[in-house]
Amino acid sequence: AALAWGMVSVGHGLGSLEMRYRRPWRWMGLIVSVVAPISAALIVHRGYTLGICLLLVGLLYFADAFAAQRPRGLVPAGLVTAWGAMLLLDRAGVRSDPRIFILALMAASYLSIGLWREFKKTAIHTFLLPLYRTAHFLAGLALLVVYLRAVDAYDWTDEMRLWAAAVHILLGATYGLYAWGAYARGWAHASIWLLVAGGGLVILAYSTGEGRSEIGRASCR
Repeated sequence: AALAWGMVSVGHGLGSLEMRYRRPWRWMGLIVSVVAPISAALIVHRGYTLGICLLLVGLLYFADAFAAQRPRGLVPAGLVTAWGAMLLLDRAGVRSDPRIFILALMAASYLSIGLWREFKKTAIHTFLLPLYRTAHFLAGLALLVVYLRAVDAYDWTDEMRLWAAAVHILLGATYGLYAWGAYARGWAHASIWLLVAGGGLVILAYSTGEGRSEIGRASCR
């Protein structure tokens, strides 16, 4: 992964002098970036190596997409970075609920970074569309996992409800910002629905928790 970074960087550096020098270095670097995680998966089955490799490759794709002005590169950049982060958290023993929240946080970060670049006029909306679509996919994936875990209501503890509420509130606030920045009324409706659902989950968690239930029974007596 470090070699891929070096080769792509050299390619962009040479490209500033002569464009025809950029292509071979850049393409070889991108090929190495594909080989690196495959090799890590085959050679090192455990530990943090594969996750770090994926994270570095994803960040490389981000840097290359912006440097080369290739918006399609933002899709693998967002997906590979998220994959690497999730794998690292899994290998570190982080539980499922915080991992789902961090996945939603990454989706929110992609949307926020895109909006910030639009606000600063360093990128246009059409260029950032692949990044936004990747963020929508990751946000939908996080919500899907939350709902699948909620299907088994008996194992859905109050702590899990609060993590689910945090996911909804985070995405609701972010999509409210996105709706304002992109002038998209549909996303404003989604934002309101997510915020209401998040608030409902908080109320549900605190109204069904053991501590609150005991207080309720005592007051009834």
